[in-house]
Formats: sequence, structure tokens, C-alpha cells
Amino acid sequence: MAQPSESTIACDLAALSAEERTRRAELAVQIRSLATAVVEIADGYALRLGCESEVARDALDWILLESRCCPFLRFELIVEAERGPLWVRLGGPGGIKEFLKAQGLAPAAGCVSCGQPSISKEQR
Repeated sequence: MAQPSESTIACDLAALSAEERTRRAELAVQIRSLATAVVEIADGYALRLGCESEVARDALDWILLESRCCPFLRFELIVEAERGPLWVRLGGPGGIKEFLKAQGLAPAAGCVSCGQPSISKEQR
């Protein structure tokens, strides 16, 4: 489903309880620290994570909380075949890359953007 081009990029932390805000923040730090790669995609960024089931559960928990306070973001959780990496893709309306950069979810300086987060079997 396409994201409306007029979406307002504004977080609503009131959408979460104090406990949920704390958990969301903890998970955000954890997911960022577990990312082995961050690549630019057409409308945002993708984070490459390990294939462990605990990582997938934490990524999904983070996505569910984050999507409530940031309804303008589009999230995708991709599980690669043959126990390949997990990918969390974050995208949205114009201006979303700048927002994600401010949140620390952009590639580090010097990283090469590869477009789509697709990894060949040899690269795993």
C-alpha cells in the first residue's frame, strides 16, 4: 500500500505508555547496535541483522511499538531464505531519509549505498 505523499513526519509518543516508550527506546538501541549493515533504499534505509530468532522477535517488537508512535513510517521485516540475514526496511514520504538520519538509522560515513538489501549466498 502506497504511503500518502502528504504524510506529516511527526512522532506521537503519547501513543505509547511510559513502559512502552522505555521498551521502544531499549529495542531501538539494541537493533541499531546489532545492524551489521545499513543501506540506502529508494525511500529510506534497510538494516541488516543476524538470523537468530531472538533478533527477529526483538525486531518485530520494536517495529510494532515504533509504528504506533511513528505512523508515517513504513516497516518491512524480511527473512532471507536458508537462514540468511534479517532485514528491517524503513521508508516513507519525502523527507523520511533526513528524519531517519537524525534518529541514527542512516549508513555511517563512507558506507556505500547498494540500493536493495539483497545479499547473495556467497556474501553471507
